Amino acid sequence: MHRGYIIIWRKIMESSFYTNPNACRLAIHCLLRANHKDQKIIFNREEVLVKRGTFITGLDSLQNETGLTFQNLRTSIKVLENVGFITRKVTNRFSVISVCKYGDYQNKDLYANKPPNNQVTIKQQSANNQLTTDKNVKNDKNVKKTPIVSLSVEKHPYLKDNDFTSLWTDWLVIRKEKKAANTERALSIALKKLHGYPINTAMTMLEKSIVSSWKDVFELNQQDTKKSREDRAIEAARRQ
Repeated sequence: MHRGYIIIWRKIMESSFYTNPNACRLAIHCLLRANHKDQKIIFNREEVLVKRGTFITGLDSLQNETGLTFQNLRTSIKVLENVGFITRKVTNRFSVISVCKYGDYQNKDLYANKPPNNQVTIKQQSANNQLTTDKNVKNDKNVKKTPIVSLSVEKHPYLKDNDFTSLWTDWLVIRKEKKAANTERALSIALKKLHGYPINTAMTMLEKSIVSSWKDVFELNQQDTKKSREDRAIEAARRQ
């Protein structure tokens, strides 16, 4: 069944969250879910106006649609909010997620410039293909020059846990945005600090640093510890 399409700009590869698989997956999902025009829908027997570039959802729906865990989903939402890709308005019934600059991302008028004849079209395609090839080769070289973590750091036992590794990668993105050098020594010190706590506590410390856009990790206070226990209880209940 034909359900339309979205435009994905190659510039998304330059975004800070592109190397974060969970945040990138959620970003693409938001583009796919967002309304391409204003639309009135019936929700809980009430008429609701859903504007272009927004959609109504909830954590349960997003979790089912993306396959992300509750903790990874919540963290990815915060990452996309922090970088200005989405905004979220939460009510007692649902959440409204808006894709910032949706009109710029999905502006079909930019593709309305058609060549006057077939000869020009062929020339444009040839030139575009060459530029694309050159740019892709250049991007590949740049990617190889910027490894996220060194080999010795990757051997840390906590990085064998998928949820911890996901949060760790999210935090490295924040450090990069804050222009903090992700050297082997700096990351080893951070991992040593986190290893002094149970892995669930260490994950909560990472999550707090991500949400607060900190380039370091800090010990939890009593309120954070209580919230961590509550979150784990919620996650456990959702998995049953």
